[in-house]
Amino acid sequence: MKAMKESHPIRGLTLRAVAASLLGMLLAGIYTQVSAVLLGESYLIAEAALPVPAMLVLVFLVLVAGAFAAAFKFRLLTRPELVCVAFAMMMAVPMMTQGFWHRFLGITATPLRT
Repeated sequence: MKAMKESHPIRGLTLRAVAASLLGMLLAGIYTQVSAVLLGESYLIAEAALPVPAMLVLVFLVLVAGAFAAAFKFRLLTRPELVCVAFAMMMAVPMMTQGFWHRFLGITATPLRT
């Protein structure tokens, strides 16, 4: 009988995933600032029901990581790390827009009348 290899779970929350999450949040924040404030887009793509800036930054990140893997045969991020990055981005982008600043801070900072 062949000896079974021990399977070690691949960690998703690593230093690379945290760094990629922070970079992605920064890029999504820049996109939100440029599109909503500087360009004054009337449809406010950053405040849609889906976190569109996060999706755009994630597509960019996956394309860059894929090009890097194809060119150098080295993966920047594993699948579990990409899942952690995607989760962090999906949670962070609504907090960058009115979901956090308008509703949450407005509700908690305003004294109640009754």
